[in-house]
Amino acid sequence: MAVFTLFGANVIAIMTAGLAALWVTVSLSAIIIAYDYVLKSNAIAGTTAMAGARSLNVVLGASPALLVLLSASQEGIISDHGFQTLAIATTSIFFYVASIMVLSRTEEKGTPKTRNNVVMGVILATITYIAITGYLIGWDYWFFLNLGILAFVVILTFKRYNLQSSESTQNIIRNLILSIIILDSVFITASAGIIFGSAILLLLVPAVMLGRKMYVT
Repeated sequence: MAVFTLFGANVIAIMTAGLAALWVTVSLSAIIIAYDYVLKSNAIAGTTAMAGARSLNVVLGASPALLVLLSASQEGIISDHGFQTLAIATTSIFFYVASIMVLSRTEEKGTPKTRNNVVMGVILATITYIAITGYLIGWDYWFFLNLGILAFVVILTFKRYNLQSSESTQNIIRNLILSIIILDSVFITASAGIIFGSAILLLLVPAVMLGRKMYVT
């Protein structure tokens, strides 16, 4: 069933978004298979694979315009810095998800406070990177609002659950996973405006409600 689903996803990709999307989905499929059957047990390779897969999800969403963005960026004829925004989004997602994976390695026995602090530092550094690069390339200033919300949630989460116990680690991971929605809203706000960014942010409501009934981590 899994193989059939992956094959179907690749077919849909090329039918709806062309060859660029197919290359992304083929790469994504390869990473997913490698993670499930080979890389999952390896801390470094597994973390890199999962973070890379989430980054490729972002690229997949942009794949219908990927060739246009690359060409326009090279020729310097794009005014909204579309390719730069995509690059910032993919790298940020990579480090954010990699941070979550570092915590998940010690989920069953609880993460030491030192590791929690390091992970929080990496995530806050990623948020700072987004703020600086977004400002430099001229994003809509409203993105700072969403980014501030994300920083507040991250700091509050680590301060509240910074205990070496499985329950605390699971709570941190749950909040960080749900906060990916906030991170997405930052990039949507930057590229499409606060109205669309706020619409994405509202997805937190059903996500949090479902998170209370489902095992998120």
